[in-house]
Amino acid sequence: MKSVMLSLNVVFPMIALISVGYILKLLKMVDDHSLTVINKVAFRAFISSMLFVNIYDFELEFVLRRENFDLFAFTFVCFLLEILISFLFFKKLSDDPKKRSVMMQGVFRTNLILFGIAITMSLYDGSTGVTSLLAALMVPAFNIGAVVVLETHRGGNIDYKKILLGILINPLILAAVFGFFFVVTGIKLPKMILTPLNQLKDIATPLSFIILGGTLKFSNLIKNLKYIVIVNFMRLVILPIVFIALAIKFGFRNEALIGIFAVLGTPTAVSSFNMAKDMDADGDLAGEIVVTTSVVSFVTTFLWIIFLKNYGFI
Repeated sequence: MKSVMLSLNVVFPMIALISVGYILKLLKMVDDHSLTVINKVAFRAFISSMLFVNIYDFELEFVLRRENFDLFAFTFVCFLLEILISFLFFKKLSDDPKKRSVMMQGVFRTNLILFGIAITMSLYDGSTGVTSLLAALMVPAFNIGAVVVLETHRGGNIDYKKILLGILINPLILAAVFGFFFVVTGIKLPKMILTPLNQLKDIATPLSFIILGGTLKFSNLIKNLKYIVIVNFMRLVILPIVFIALAIKFGFRNEALIGIFAVLGTPTAVSSFNMAKDMDADGDLAGEIVVTTSVVSFVTTFLWIIFLKNYGFI
């Protein structure tokens, strides 16, 4: 019963905030245009501030722990395997490169910042430690992987300069780089700067969930239903079972295991939809993958937390 209540305490606040966004859209208090604008602001200002502050708060000694290197190595190898598996599988499934790239992105690019950190905070009384560190290291990898996959499936000559520029100017990558700069150098920011950054950080999670709720659309799912079901099954069931079983076998427990789940078991990143549209991929399919994996993840997250808690892994 305690495990069930713990799972509910993790999942229900996310459902509540998404429901608020969905209701606001039904009441026509927000529309697609305003949600797009707010989403850009949230991504570039609030979420980037959250990632920066979470990294800035690290001690260099914590970052350099051997177990953190092992954790990152494990998750990074799993991430590369996700790209390889999805490439081989979807190459046979679809002849449309724009659909293939979106499905690949849907499998390997997870909503680590939003869902992963929210789950960790709920489980560990506001502490995000290992998950924030993984986010700082994996978010750049997610973005680099997405830019490369979408660009190489775009058709025509590959624009390597555009790939490199897309990586260098990504707000989350810049936030991670600047955060680590302050950790390594030991330079401390004055309170007058940290205070507004922390205020922006506090807004990031609830606002992002509300935006996600406002963007939920279920009217056009039928035409891509086969692809959506397959991506959901791979993203939230098959690959998490394989990789989390391996993580348990290798001895990862507690916050480290939740960090791995945050990377490998959370839904597809909302920003994957915006990137797919910007890079001439199948934006409709990308949006449908974000919506469905976000909804289905409430069930899978609930069940995973019950399982991991009942067997003493977290």
